[in-house]
Amino acid sequence: MSFESDNAKQLAKLIIDQGLPHIEDTIPAVAISSQSLGITQSSLSDLCWEIVAKATSTKSESYRQGYFQSTQTIIYSLIFAGFSFNHLALGTRVKPDGYLSSLKLSRRHIEAITAVLVDEGYAVLTRVGYRHHGSPKLSKSAQY
Repeated sequence: MSFESDNAKQLAKLIIDQGLPHIEDTIPAVAISSQSLGITQSSLSDLCWEIVAKATSTKSESYRQGYFQSTQTIIYSLIFAGFSFNHLALGTRVKPDGYLSSLKLSRRHIEAITAVLVDEGYAVLTRVGYRHHGSPKLSKSAQY
């Protein structure tokens, strides 16, 4: 094992041993690069392509590339949330001029990718999102 691999395992153990953060401690999805997280691109690319293969059955390369970019954004956001000891708040009501749309995330991508991440054990759904019809300010996004 390499020195970096041992450090990564120790850091992951420290984060996991802290347990779940408070239910209200959340961050939105973020546009962050693999270099900012200290991740080598090739090591995570294989995982992203595996998730894309499970999230969509399309054969269109451009469509699969869009899923790949969405998968990277969600995974990097999950990693960032873990390091900052927060939940990742990820809603599925994506407005055309909204924040999630600016990250190139769509409702279909979010739902398919997060379902695979939860099924495969890469993420834990800690709060199911809901819409409060009486007061929209009380609505909550799904949290991972």
